[in-house]
Amino acid sequence: MEKRVRISRAERHAQTREQLLDAARSVFAKHGYGGASIDRIAAEAGYSKGAIYSNFESKEAIMLALLERYADDEIAEFNRIMQLDPTTLKTQLKDRLDTLNADLDWDVMTMELQLHARRNPAFAERFFAHEARLTEFHAGILAERFAREKKTPPIDPLTMSLALRTIACSLNLKVPPAQRVGNEAGRIVHQLLDLMIERATPSTGDRS
Repeated sequence: MEKRVRISRAERHAQTREQLLDAARSVFAKHGYGGASIDRIAAEAGYSKGAIYSNFESKEAIMLALLERYADDEIAEFNRIMQLDPTTLKTQLKDRLDTLNADLDWDVMTMELQLHARRNPAFAERFFAHEARLTEFHAGILAERFAREKKTPPIDPLTMSLALRTIACSLNLKVPPAQRVGNEAGRIVHQLLDLMIERATPSTGDRS
C-alpha cells in the first residue's frame, strides 16, 4: 500500500498561498486590477475570503506578492542561464530574451498598475521599488551581454534597460492582436538589442 506523505502546517500554508496567487493572477488577467476583487479571487481559487485574508491583508498586498514572485522567477532564470558555458549561454539567452513580454496580459496589467501607483503613494513606493529591482537586474544582464561581445554599450545599461522594457510594454499595448505574429514585442526588442551590439564600438583594449 502506498504510504501517504504528510506535510507540515507551514508547507500547507505555503501551498495555499501559491494557489491563491495563481488564482489572483488569473483574475487580474481577466478583469484588470480595477475589476478584480477579493470575492472573485476567492471564487477562482475555491477558497473562502477568510483564507485570503489570513494570507494577504488586501488586494494590493496580493498584487505586490505577485510582482515579487514574478521578479524572483525571472531573476532566478536569468541567473541560471548566465552560469552556462559560452556556447549554450548565447543560445539560451537569445531564447529567453525572445520570450520576454510574451505575456500580453501581464504587460497590460503592469501599465494599469503604473496609473494606480500614481494615485496611491503607499502602493507606489513598493510598486516602483519592484520596477527598479527588475530594471537594475536587466541592466546587469545587458552589461554582461555587451561585455561578452567585447563591446561598449552605447548608453548607460540602466537607461537602456528602462528604455527596452518601456518599448516592449508599449508594443504590447499598441500592436493590434490581429497583427501580432507570436511574441512581437520580444522579437522587436531583441532585434534592437542585436543592432545596438553589432554597431557598438569595441571595448577598450580590444581595438586593433
